[in-house]
Amino acid sequence: MRKILALLLAVALLLACTAVLAEEETCVYTVYNVTGEKVTELYVTDNATGEKSVNYAGEEGLANGASVEISGVNKEGYELTLSFKTEGGYEGSFPTLHFETVPISLLAADALSGATQINFNVPDVSCTYTVFNVTGEKVTELYLKDTITGEAGENYVAEAGLENGASIELTKTVKADATGRDKFVLDLAFKTESGYEGSFPTLHFETVPISLLAADALSGATQISFTAPDVTCTYTVYNVTGEKVTQLYLIDTLTGDISENYASEEGLADGASIDLSKTVKADATGRDKFVLNLVFKTESGYEGSFPTLHFETVPISLIKVDAASGATTIQFAAPEGK
Repeated sequence: MRKILALLLAVALLLACTAVLAEEETCVYTVYNVTGEKVTELYVTDNATGEKSVNYAGEEGLANGASVEISGVNKEGYELTLSFKTEGGYEGSFPTLHFETVPISLLAADALSGATQINFNVPDVSCTYTVFNVTGEKVTELYLKDTITGEAGENYVAEAGLENGASIELTKTVKADATGRDKFVLDLAFKTESGYEGSFPTLHFETVPISLLAADALSGATQISFTAPDVTCTYTVYNVTGEKVTQLYLIDTLTGDISENYASEEGLADGASIDLSKTVKADATGRDKFVLNLVFKTESGYEGSFPTLHFETVPISLIKVDAASGATTIQFAAPEGK
C-alpha cells in the first residue's frame, strides 16, 4: 500500500514539475500598433529554420491603437525576426527577438529614434468623454473620481461652470495595459447650480458621448446616458433673386442624400423667405461630419449653389446674378429691413 502511495505521489510531483516547465517554456509578446495606420502584415520568422508564422494581423488587419498577443515556445537557439507592413506600405522589422515575455510597440516612421522600428514599451493610450450638459441648468461641479484609488481629481468646470446645452471634453491617458475593467474604473460625478447631483460609478476606458440628464428626464437609476443630445440649426433663406425660386435643396455632401424641394410646388416668391432646420446629434456637427450643399434654381433657369454649408443658425440670401461679387450666389446676411 505504501509503495502504491509513494508511486502516486511521485507521478503527481512529476506532473506538477512538467506543468511548471511547460509554463516556463512559453513567452508572450504583446504587440501594440502605434504606427498611425492599420498594420496589414505581422509575422515572426524562425531565424534558424526560416519558418514563417501565420499573419498575426489577421484578414482585417491590426487597427492603429490595437494589440495582439503572440506566443513563443522556447528551444535551443531560440531567435526570431518580427516583421510588419502597414496599409501605406511602410515596413519594419526587428531581427533578434529572444525568448521573453515583453510588450512591443510598432512605431511610426516619424517616431523612430534609432535603427529599429519597435520599442519594448507599453504605449500611452487616451480616451475622451464628451460630456453634454442637458440638465436644464448650469453644472458647477464635474469630477472624474478614480474608483480604485479614491482620487477625486480636479473640478473640470470650476471656473465658469458648464452652461446648459454646452459640452466639455475630458481626456484620460494611461498605459495600454491598464485599460481593463479590473484596472480602470471612474466615477463621473456632477452637481448643478440648484444642488441637483448625479453620478455614474462604473465608467470604463472608452471614447463615448455622455449626457448629464435632468431629474425629470431620468428613465432609470442613473443620471447620465451614453448618447449625444439632439441639436438643431436653422437657415433662414431669403429669395432676393428678383424672380420666383422653383427649386431649393439641401444636399448632404458626405452621403449624397438630397432633401425635398423646399420651394414646393408653388415656388418661393421673390422677397419671400423660408426656415430650413436640420437636427443631428451634438457630436455630429463638426466640419468633418456635417457639410451641406445649398442649391437653387429660379423660374428663368438661373442656378446657384453653396457646397460648404456647415452647422450654424444663419440668414442666407439667394442673390441675383448681377449682385454676385464673388464666386458664390448667396450671402450670409438678411436683406435690408429683415
